[in-house]
Amino acid sequence: MTLPRILLYILLLNARQNTEINTEKGIVVPSETDSKVSNCPFCLWLQGNGTKPPVVYEDPNLIATLCESPISKGHTQIIFKKHYHQLADVESDDAAKLGALMPVIAAAIKKGLGAEMVYVACIAEEVRHVHFHLVPRYDGDTKGFVHFTGDRIQLEDVDQVLDSIKQNIVAAVRTNE
Repeated sequence: MTLPRILLYILLLNARQNTEINTEKGIVVPSETDSKVSNCPFCLWLQGNGTKPPVVYEDPNLIATLCESPISKGHTQIIFKKHYHQLADVESDDAAKLGALMPVIAAAIKKGLGAEMVYVACIAEEVRHVHFHLVPRYDGDTKGFVHFTGDRIQLEDVDQVLDSIKQNIVAAVRTNE
């Protein structure tokens, strides 16, 4: 192995070692020295610092919560537990897990809350931690991208919304077993 290849190999190993696994919390985040993570509100509450929004679904890699400033009733965000700063950084295994979960939660929102359609958006501009918004659209709502530019609503009837979505996630998982 030539010296440049050895140096590249060492750099790659160091980049991979710049990750900590918090086994108690079940999350993977870059080291605390990474300013992207230390200022990330998702990473903070995933590590137990701050208030976590109401949880719709959680597994070792992903968490889905009700959005704290929703566009519509049942607006849910699916968040990687591992900090990814931008979509291009997401590892293919994690992307596959998200891809499998997204339609399950979208169907649960649609069936549980009577949504006509569920839109998906990944913006990650305000919070630089890749996450996807599942935004229900109901009969009479504006259609298309304009739906995202409307006023936000209050997060209300949290227990009823959570129960409606969770029951339909459980039903979908049982159907697929």
